[in-house]
Amino acid sequence: VEKIKLDPHRSHIEGERRKATILFMDVSGFTAISENLDCEEVVETINDFFTRMHTILEKYGGEIDKFMGDAMLVLWGTPVAYEDDDERACYSAIEMMQEIKNFNESRPAEIRKKFPISMTIGINSGLVFAGNVGSDKRMEYTVMGDNVNLAARLESMANPGEIVISGETASNLSEKILLKSLGKVPIKGKKDPVD
Repeated sequence: VEKIKLDPHRSHIEGERRKATILFMDVSGFTAISENLDCEEVVETINDFFTRMHTILEKYGGEIDKFMGDAMLVLWGTPVAYEDDDERACYSAIEMMQEIKNFNESRPAEIRKKFPISMTIGINSGLVFAGNVGSDKRMEYTVMGDNVNLAARLESMANPGEIVISGETASNLSEKILLKSLGKVPIKGKKDPVD
């Protein structure tokens, strides 16, 4: 906002390298819901779900970069940074996993039993490009880079109900968060296994 105020006639804001913590979240079981419920019910369900998750993310200073169908990309460290961005992301993820239980309990019993919803989360921290990306006609502020891709890969590794974080994120956490090491894991697109 400050950059725009200085020169309101510029068509874009140049990007910058920033240390960020990236959270990818994907809903498991959403395809079955989409195939078996009316589209209005599907939209109502996903909007209720995202509203609950957004409340948690706001509490911990997470910025939703984008919704991608039944998935979400969330950022800490850009555009606003805190000293404990890694912990904020992890506490958000833990609380989101707790809230999905409440969300499922709020759904009608017959639908809940037929179409349970869970989610997978991946978190990584590191340098990213943060700035406007797009065309001359439409641009969006977002993040790009290898560390964003790794967060997405970690999410895809997770089983429903699991949070998988990188060693980089783990190294910045206090001992309050209980972790279980998966060791060095091969990641698609990465030359070396990742902790």
